[in-house]
Amino acid sequence: MFSKKRSRDNNVEYDDNLNESESKVKAEEEQEDESSEEELGYQELPSLKSRMKKALKTKSLDICATYLTGELFKNEVVPFLESHPEVIGLDASGEFVVSREICEYLSKNINIKYLKMRLSRITPTMTELLAENQSINNLDICDNHIGDQGAIALALKKNLKELSVFNNHITQIGTEALVKNTSLVSLG
Repeated sequence: MFSKKRSRDNNVEYDDNLNESESKVKAEEEQEDESSEEELGYQELPSLKSRMKKALKTKSLDICATYLTGELFKNEVVPFLESHPEVIGLDASGEFVVSREICEYLSKNINIKYLKMRLSRITPTMTELLAENQSINNLDICDNHIGDQGAIALALKKNLKELSVFNNHITQIGTEALVKNTSLVSLG
């Protein structure tokens, strides 16, 4: 808490010196925060748990910018998705540390229909894993590295309705393959 004081020129200034009781309360709050994080083992879990709770209402799990580790993905996210088949959307944008694990898992998942993995450093090989999935019909993987090899793998995916692949190092070869996919309603 800051206290106001007036300067000689009548501008408001703030005194950042806390009184003794305010300092004690602030120290106790900081200690509680630290102990709860220690009990959980990592800071990301509360955010992830609240996102999972929200996913039960929205039917889509947003794990972007949670900075997942492979262990956390396998031990928390996968069991959640397996036990909640009603969750049909996943936004894992920016989760480049675990993008390979996510792609491997999704190659076999039968519930996810909407996937967003922008800025996730997806390679052509990872794109081939995603192309194995038979349930995803809306895929947004802009700003990755799928190249022509990944584009060709996705072009063969007949259940894909919407695809966003901007900024993926795709040449005319990959573009021509994607355009030939007649199941695509939207290609960007």
